[in-house]
Amino acid sequence: MRLSDYIERRQKDLVFKAIAEELTSRSASNLSEQCEQMTKSVMETSKPNTNESKLMNECKVETKDKIEYVPGQASKFDSGKVRMDLLPIRPLKDVAEILTYGADKYGSDNWREGKPIAHSRHYAGIQRHLMAYWSGEDLDPETGKSHLAHAACGLLFFLELSKSHPELDDRCKSALGWND
Repeated sequence: MRLSDYIERRQKDLVFKAIAEELTSRSASNLSEQCEQMTKSVMETSKPNTNESKLMNECKVETKDKIEYVPGQASKFDSGKVRMDLLPIRPLKDVAEILTYGADKYGSDNWREGKPIAHSRHYAGIQRHLMAYWSGEDLDPETGKSHLAHAACGLLFFLELSKSHPELDDRCKSALGWND
């Protein structure tokens, strides 16, 4: 990237930051109209390329009233909510495939139905899948599915059970001085 391109891009970033700050100081009324006018003004003076225009039209601005505005879309009160859109779809699908396989083999939600399984058994299973992967084996021979997806599934079980069944926690908490 040439220095002049970098400077121009940085100036645009600063302009959008100023727009966001200006909008946060205003009330939520007429917000969409104000944002569109300012975006148009910046686009006319900066002459952005096609990609920058697209990004500018999709800009998100948050006001002090916690209204999220995306030009051309309705306002929505999403501030402070969990961003589920950040979850990666493909790995979640891979984990769901492991859960489906397990449901067929052991029954749906068998891991959660009150049949105690010590944390050490989940840990051991996760470690076996991670060690197999680390040794160069990508797919579990029994399922044909990713060892990493199996390990991720085990970690999800672990995370849930650590909250719902803390009594099953059989870790040796002083092992190797990790907690010292």
